[in-house]
Amino acid sequence: MQRLGHREILVQLPDQEGVRRLRTCTVPPMNLDVAQSEVIRKRLARQSGKSVAAMRRALAGREKRTQVEEYEIIGGDTHD
Repeated sequence: MQRLGHREILVQLPDQEGVRRLRTCTVPPMNLDVAQSEVIRKRLARQSGKSVAAMRRALAGREKRTQVEEYEIIGGDTHD
């Protein structure tokens, strides 16, 4: 078990040996009221080009197409 302190992470950089211990930045508390956060949320939603309802419908359709049966034949050989 790793004994990391609060907001500490271990990072291994590509093409380098060893692991570095880093401390994450402190995120300041949100100083927005509900109305301001709603304006920002709507602005970000418009940038995506799709409503939340449309994205949920698309995900629901995708989930139906990717459901896997309990047993699925994946090769030509059968095993008993």
